Amino acid sequence: MYKTILIILLFLTLLSADAEWIKIVDLRGQWKFNLGDNLNWADPDYDDSDWENIFVPAPWEDEGFPGYDGYAWYRTSFNISSEYMSQNLYIRLWQIDDVDEVYINGHFVGFSGSFPPNYYTAYTSDRIYRIPEEYLRFDSKNIITVRVFDKELFGGIMRGRIGIYTRRDEIEPDIPLDGTWKFMIGDNPRWKEYDYNDRQWKKIMVPAHWETQGYKDYDGYAWYRTQVFITDKFRNERLILFLGKIDDVDEVYFNGILVGATGSIPGSGYHSFSGEEWLEWRAYTLDRDDINYNAKNVIAVRVYDAMIHGGIYQGPIGIMTHENYNNWRNRTGEKKRNFFESLFGD
Repeated sequence: MYKTILIILLFLTLLSADAEWIKIVDLRGQWKFNLGDNLNWADPDYDDSDWENIFVPAPWEDEGFPGYDGYAWYRTSFNISSEYMSQNLYIRLWQIDDVDEVYINGHFVGFSGSFPPNYYTAYTSDRIYRIPEEYLRFDSKNIITVRVFDKELFGGIMRGRIGIYTRRDEIEPDIPLDGTWKFMIGDNPRWKEYDYNDRQWKKIMVPAHWETQGYKDYDGYAWYRTQVFITDKFRNERLILFLGKIDDVDEVYFNGILVGATGSIPGSGYHSFSGEEWLEWRAYTLDRDDINYNAKNVIAVRVYDAMIHGGIYQGPIGIMTHENYNNWRNRTGEKKRNFFESLFGD
């Protein structure tokens, strides 16, 4: 009986999680649609006036394209108010059968599954892709394009409350760190050092999968670096470095000192590699003695990606007080989730 009650409570907790999503733009309705495959169709200035109209969401078989398997593209536009600037925004397309790539104003923001020749389906996945603020045109027209491949049976943007969303439950760091970081593929232990010169490194948006930013087929090692100025007002606070979610495993250095790791980077000897690390929140406590107050601090993140997606892909990203972090855990049910896992985990 006791376990039954706990299972019911867990189910209700998970069910309520979706209520934290706030839709700010409804994308349900008529979209432009074209069979075939051409990457030029992701261009926001492409003229799609001669494309078919199709209702979304619905299987394309139910919208006048019975029996079609293969590639197709969708396009539509939306407007978003500048009142949502500085908020974390996401496009949710729910279920797509089988594989997709999504572009906002020509910028690649996410994908699920794999197109031929290395095909695999992702038809059961809930498509949620963060939209970097730099990719949006506030108080103006924005273009969404979706590339889809269907192998068999039904195809297309199938079902769900599709739209542009924000969340009620996201934590707001005391010192935000989302935005442009330095990035380098490969692996070099010197890259963790405080005084390492990273001026020649590439720039990358954080959070976002590196596959959406020019490293589409890359699996292996990569490093991120950024600088942060921490004022003296935080001197008496216990600070948490919060790095959202990372795919797959990581080691995190603050001013050259290892402050945390999740999973086991090959050859590192840390922890274990379960294959589920990409789902874990990264939160690492900073030692006050390691912080340079009223001065530059350097964060370096070593990442190893085994397959498919990679990198620091979900925020929020930043430094927060211990109180702020615990308030977030209480508000989102992270403590409840960890409690249930301790009861029913291995």
